[in-house]
Amino acid sequence: MSRPGWPEYQRIPGPAGDIPAIWRDSAPNVPAQPFAVLFVPPFAEEMNRTRRLMALAGQQLAARGIASLLPDLPGTGDSPLPFREATWTGWLDAVRACAGYLAERGLSVRLVGIRLGGLLAADALAQGLPAESLLLLDPVEDGRMHMRHWLRIRSAASLEIGPRITLSYLQTQLDSGQTVEVAGYEMGPQLVNHINTLKLAPLLESAANVPVQRLELTAPGAETLPVVDGRRTLAAEAPWNSYEPAEPVELAAALIDMVETRP
Repeated sequence: MSRPGWPEYQRIPGPAGDIPAIWRDSAPNVPAQPFAVLFVPPFAEEMNRTRRLMALAGQQLAARGIASLLPDLPGTGDSPLPFREATWTGWLDAVRACAGYLAERGLSVRLVGIRLGGLLAADALAQGLPAESLLLLDPVEDGRMHMRHWLRIRSAASLEIGPRITLSYLQTQLDSGQTVEVAGYEMGPQLVNHINTLKLAPLLESAANVPVQRLELTAPGAETLPVVDGRRTLAAEAPWNSYEPAEPVELAAALIDMVETRP
């Protein structure tokens, strides 16, 4: 028998092949809850920087009788697909496959979408994914603005090796069907240009039957506010912004509390 909260590697069948995922079962010494958390991770390097947060949250959820599933979306992590071939549709299919996996285990789904994962989770709900609730952790509101953030990173990096590459030039490359390399990730035009079309608010309106909570971060040392209308503000370091983030204990605890107290 595995240790409570210990990660178990799974390969979940999906439309385009198996989806690598980390499954953490509920601890055997506490009553098992009838739902599980499905983490929908953020984009590119932000995903790597939040892995510790998701692992810590998964361990603590297991101790409270809550199972969790963390997939590597196609093109990320242990997925055999190159990142440049990842598509938004493929990611939606993967989220649906993971929700189906949980349903086969007799568990309903509580989604936790982090950053761009919040946008992806909201889109999945808008397209009919069955879920009890959605918790958004500092979600991306506008896909185009988020992609411009990544293109700015590429533009700034070009100054170190030669003439500056402008945002408009990078977007022209994408529009002509070429990939763009940003911080070691080859971003394909189909994925980037689809994300450019997405905004969070309309997706949430389309999924209005699913309760939504939001957990947003302010600078460490600022006032931490209580939950109001399903929205909580926490003064803590954002792990996706830091190369060497501190142990996100407080953030994981806040996330778990909001998962348990579904509105």
